[in-house]
Amino acid sequence: MLGMSPSTRRIVITGGPYSGKTTVIDALCARGHTVVREAAIQVIDDLTRQLGVAEQVAWRKENPEDFQVKILGKQEELEDAAARDAGTGLVFLDRGRLDGIAYCRVYERAVPEQVEVGCQDLPYDCVFLLDTLRDFDGRAASGRTSDRARSLFIRDHLAEVYRERGFDVVFVAEMPVAERVEFILVALR
Repeated sequence: MLGMSPSTRRIVITGGPYSGKTTVIDALCARGHTVVREAAIQVIDDLTRQLGVAEQVAWRKENPEDFQVKILGKQEELEDAAARDAGTGLVFLDRGRLDGIAYCRVYERAVPEQVEVGCQDLPYDCVFLLDTLRDFDGRAASGRTSDRARSLFIRDHLAEVYRERGFDVVFVAEMPVAERVEFILVALR
């Protein structure tokens, strides 16, 4: 059994692009668990509403540090709201706050001080790292820019950052979604 806190347990589900994070989160939600959707997607959606697609893409390229700070703020907001709603239950997070630090490293950018500060003393009880799927779908039409090799590179950086911060990272191999969910839930018992 993994170490858990006595109240709300925050469980990070992370991995590189096309590792099945959202699919696993959706399956956990369907089983009645509280989930937190990926903050970066919500920040991008907010920026698109404010600026339009082309302008939000340009803004993110010109302001990568500010983008990471926005993601951190949204992540904190979503995590806190979900923890209040869950009470003493499990909260599954589609990525955690340390993902931003890993992405800064991947793209060889400085970690904004506000992100570094916001990633101290994290309330996470467990981190599950999903492996990149073998039949990687680049989904270029959706704007995804990673290929399988890049996804594996990101996965490895995620593992490194979480371990450096003292978290045990539980690797979740590729398997059918129901088996991945059961693997996670059994590990949490």
